[in-house]
Amino acid sequence: MVTLSDYLGFLMKEISHARLSSDLASIELAKMYAENDLLKNLSVPRVRLSRIDVSVPLVVESLKMDQASDFRSLGSPQNQEALNRILAALFTKHFDVKFSKEEQKNISARIRLGTETIARKNAYQEGKNDFERFTEDTFIYAVNLKDVRKLQDFDRRFDQSLHELRNQFMALFDAQVQPGPTKLDAMLVNPVTAAVRAAQPPQAIFVLNLSLTEEGIELVTVQDSEGNTKKVLVIE
Repeated sequence: MVTLSDYLGFLMKEISHARLSSDLASIELAKMYAENDLLKNLSVPRVRLSRIDVSVPLVVESLKMDQASDFRSLGSPQNQEALNRILAALFTKHFDVKFSKEEQKNISARIRLGTETIARKNAYQEGKNDFERFTEDTFIYAVNLKDVRKLQDFDRRFDQSLHELRNQFMALFDAQVQPGPTKLDAMLVNPVTAAVRAAQPPQAIFVLNLSLTEEGIELVTVQDSEGNTKKVLVIE
C-alpha cells in the first residue's frame, strides 16, 4: 500500500529515468556518427517524449482521515512549566528524590524542545501520538538522570509513576488541544497486479488515466545588473 501522491511521484521518476537512458544512448550514437565519414554530417537520432498516455488500474485500500488542530499552546512557557512541575512532583512522590538545579535545567531544555517541536504540527492524531512518545521519552530521560533503578521495588514504582505521568500529561494535552474538522489526509492505493485482479468488489478498482508532456530544462549562465554571474535552471 502506498499513498496516491507517492505512486504518482514514482511514475514521474520512472519516466524521467527513461528519458535519461534515451539521452545516454543518443550520446553513444553521437560518438559513432562523429567517427564515421558517412554519418558525421547527419543529425544524430534523439527520441523526445512529447506526450505519454498512461492508464494504470489501482485498488483503493483506504482513505486516511485526520483532523486539523492547533498545537501552539503546547509550546507556551506556562505549559512547559506545568509539565516540569508534574514530573518533579511524581519523582518526589514515587522515588523520593528531587532534581538538582542542573538536572532541572536539562529536563526543562528537553521539555521545551519537545513541546516546541510538537507545537509546529497541524494534524491532530499525529500530534497526539508524538506527545505520548514525548511523555514516555521524557520520563525515561529523568529516570536515567537520577539513577533510581537501584531503589528497592523499582519496577512497581516505575510503572505507577509512568502511569500517573501519562494521565496527567495527557489531561493537560486534552485541555489545550481539541481535534478540529475532519479532513482527507491521503488516499492509500495498491498498484500490485495480483491485488488488482483479486479486488472485491470491482468498484474498489479505479483507472488512473494520465497524459504527460515533456518539458526539458537546461543549465544556463546569467548575469545580474552588478556583473555577477550564476548558473540557473530554466525550462527549454
